[in-house]
Amino acid sequence: MLNIGIVGCGYWGKNLYRDFSATAGCAVTWAVDREPGALDFVDPASGTKLTHDLRMAITDNQVDAIVVATPSLWHYEHASIALESGKHVFIEKPMALNYAHAQELVKIAERKNRVLQVDHLMVYHPAVEALLKMIHGGLYSFGLRGMHTQRLCAKVRTSENVLWSLGPHDVAVALEMFAAEPLSVRAYGHQPKVAPPPKNRKGDFVPTDDGRRIEDAVFLHLEFPRERFAHLHLSWLEHIKIRRMIVVGEHATAIHNDCDNSLLFHYGNSSVTEPLAQESPLKRACKHFIDCCSNGHQALTNGHKSLRVMEVLEMAQRDLDEQEKDYGISQ
Repeated sequence: MLNIGIVGCGYWGKNLYRDFSATAGCAVTWAVDREPGALDFVDPASGTKLTHDLRMAITDNQVDAIVVATPSLWHYEHASIALESGKHVFIEKPMALNYAHAQELVKIAERKNRVLQVDHLMVYHPAVEALLKMIHGGLYSFGLRGMHTQRLCAKVRTSENVLWSLGPHDVAVALEMFAAEPLSVRAYGHQPKVAPPPKNRKGDFVPTDDGRRIEDAVFLHLEFPRERFAHLHLSWLEHIKIRRMIVVGEHATAIHNDCDNSLLFHYGNSSVTEPLAQESPLKRACKHFIDCCSNGHQALTNGHKSLRVMEVLEMAQRDLDEQEKDYGISQ
């Protein structure tokens, strides 16, 4: 039985608590959050111990793994403390907010021989799994040419821009699909010069926690070998929720709509719907983490793979920063 402590029980942490609690082979023994009322959702009969102090879970010798679901600014600090204490770590994306910190987490995990799994959730999606099998091991050559994604109207964050909030999902999938590093990375961002409107209106521009203005919409373009590409649209501006991926092959086009969990293949004038498992990607990711910790396996979305995602995000961020200088956006 794997004993788990969940650190950060806010918006996404509650989902992690739910799915880990319901997964065989583990028990959530600690829930940690410093915000008043954040732990009120935990059933007193569950046996989960509650605390506002991370050290209580970290120093418990019965705890095998820590799930880090705190705001991104705290990912590196909380994950490094857990790893140095000999705990396996499941961490929300992004693994850190810069490559150096992410690389340090990977080194600690290797030195301590601990599992480090980053929750690049879409990699665990049944539709992505089906597409990867089609692209890399199908009965015929799919002939991958391009990938378009739209990830719109997510929960607005203030500790990172939309690139770092939503980009890790689709960058991780693109790297798996193309099985190569991008030859070039270009990013175009929307960063308003006007003062932010009231916070309770969707689409508002939101400053970061340290007062800087951030991009609330980003177009990311990746060029891969053999004239292949990925084009990603990430935005908080829209008033509708869209989670869509279009994968273009030489002989077919696949369209995945995450909002209704559908995967449709178009072959000329005909189309075929691919049946998908109904288990959620988060549930699959939780099961995978438990298996890796229990059996000594490397995670599918391990630290090294996440470093590749971080490298792409940093290249994109440098491109956004250069545009800010060129156009005087912050002036």
